[in-house]
Amino acid sequence: MSSKSAYIILLTATVLILSMIGYLWHKESKLTHSCLSQIESSIKIRELINNAVLHSEKLVHDKSPKSDKAIDKALDSAEWHAGAMLTGGDKPEKTGRLSQVKDPRLRAKINEMKILIKELRVAIQEYVKNEKGADKEKKILQIAQSDIKDTNTFL
Repeated sequence: MSSKSAYIILLTATVLILSMIGYLWHKESKLTHSCLSQIESSIKIRELINNAVLHSEKLVHDKSPKSDKAIDKALDSAEWHAGAMLTGGDKPEKTGRLSQVKDPRLRAKINEMKILIKELRVAIQEYVKNEKGADKEKKILQIAQSDIKDTNTFL
């Protein structure tokens, strides 16, 4: 084999390897961006659910009207994040776009989470309206723990 043909084979192999590296880097970058935004939303939902539960306790014990608004704001935001995971959308924090979840199993979990968030809102409203009650508090904690467990699906 001549040195010219060895040079051509080496050059072709180098171009092929560099092309593969570039393609894989591009795919990894897209995947990371897509998954990262979904993971961030999942963590945000968990945080918002915890905030709503804590504010419900504060509202019952301190009668703080600010807590009532904070509960609604937290649960509205949690519902938005869950919905945005299903449909995609721009993040309220202006930090980019949330990509849509395509996996049917994860979509089903997100729909379950949305239902649980609505149940949590009703349970908190009943808890606050009737003031205290161990059974109401237990129900709130069970729903919140279910929601948080569902957010772990994405982590």
